[in-house]
Amino acid sequence: MLNALQNIPNAESLNEAVVQSLGISHDTIYQLVFSTLAKYGAGRGQLLDFGAGQGDFLKKLISRSTNYMCHGVDLMYSNVVGANWYVQDLNRKLQFKDQQFDVVTSIEVIEHLENPRQVVRDLARVLKPGGVLLLTTPNNESWRSILSYIFRGNFVAFTDSSYPAHITALSRSDLFRILKESQFNKIEVLYTDSGMVPSMAAWTWQKLSFGLLKGKRFSDNILLVAQKAP
Repeated sequence: MLNALQNIPNAESLNEAVVQSLGISHDTIYQLVFSTLAKYGAGRGQLLDFGAGQGDFLKKLISRSTNYMCHGVDLMYSNVVGANWYVQDLNRKLQFKDQQFDVVTSIEVIEHLENPRQVVRDLARVLKPGGVLLLTTPNNESWRSILSYIFRGNFVAFTDSSYPAHITALSRSDLFRILKESQFNKIEVLYTDSGMVPSMAAWTWQKLSFGLLKGKRFSDNILLVAQKAP
C-alpha cells in the first residue's frame, strides 16, 4: 500500500501534489463538517471520507464515539484505528460497490482533482438513495479571493504557491450545477465564517468586526450539503 504511487500514471506529479497538500485541513472546516453532519447525518451507518489524507477527520470523528462504520480513501496511506482504509487515485472510478454508503464526506478535496463532474457522479453512485454528501472547498467568492483574482490573476487558493495541489477552482454556482446534474437535491450552502483579511495573515474579518462579518464574502471556505435523490 505504501508504494501504491508506483503503478499510477503521472505518479511524480501526483506525489508532488500529495506532499504539498499535507493531507490535513483546518479545525474551523472540521467543526463546520461535524455540526452539519450532526444535523443532516443519521448518526450511524457506513461513512466514507473521500480524500481522507492523513486521516485527521476520521480520527476526530471516531474519538466522538459515533455509531458510523468509518472508511477512508486517498492516494496516500494512513493507519486510522477503527476505520477501513483504501488507497487509490481519486481521479479514477472508486473501487466501491453501488449504493454502499450512507454518508460521504469530501473535505478540501475537489479542488485537487481533474474532473469534478466525474468525481461527483461517482460519489452519487456509491451513496445510497437518500444518502448525504458533505463537500467543502475554498470559497472563491470571498473578498480576499476576488481581490487576489483582480490583482494577481488567480483566486487566492489557486496561485502558483498552491499549484499543483490546487488545480480546479469552482464557484458556488458551479457546485450547484454539478450536484444537481448528479442526482442530488436539497442542496444547502454553508460558510466557515472564518476568513483572513487580505495581506494581513494574523487577522480575520471576524476578529476585526467582533464576529459581525460572516458568510460568502468573509469566509475562506464553503460547505455544500446535499442529499441523493431517493
